[in-house]
Amino acid sequence: MVLLEQPVVRNDLDSMAAIRRETGIPVAADESVRSLADAQAVVARGAADYINIKIMKTGVVEAVEIASFTKASGLKLMIGGMVETRMAMGCSFSLVLGLGGFDVLDLDTPLLLASDPVTGGYQYEGSRLQPWSGPRPRHESSTFPERHHHRIIQPLASSHFLQFKVSPRCCLRPSSVRTQGRFVIGGW
Repeated sequence: MVLLEQPVVRNDLDSMAAIRRETGIPVAADESVRSLADAQAVVARGAADYINIKIMKTGVVEAVEIASFTKASGLKLMIGGMVETRMAMGCSFSLVLGLGGFDVLDLDTPLLLASDPVTGGYQYEGSRLQPWSGPRPRHESSTFPERHHHRIIQPLASSHFLQFKVSPRCCLRPSSVRTQGRFVIGGW
């Protein structure tokens, strides 16, 4: 196991620090960090080894500020996303390429969509992300229903990994992210 991602509720930094301290398993703060002030609180309490940046939580400018602060604090960087198309995920991937220093990339949520409404942009090749050099990506609205992003994804317990039950328009995939032959366990 690489790390535990947000093993407790958002505001329980003391429990997150205790899990980190008592298990020896690295912890990533995800829902606990929605602003630079949140990242500062996580660092001050010793609650995490990684900060998971998601531009949908913070916006791009604050994501850059959080990344800079995290690196200066000696914590590791992780980047992820909500259930987004490759258009938004491409912005996150651009942060990875531009800022550097990210140890864990969890940019697979576009794979949860039944179809890819984006033409152009980066591509998935197995477990690797390939940057693009061609024209800018385009969103094909005819292949992506306007209300599609409102579909509900519910976690289902499993003894081996966390699965998701998704709408009929989406495919079923494990939430664990394959990273160098190991799995990252995701939290909700």
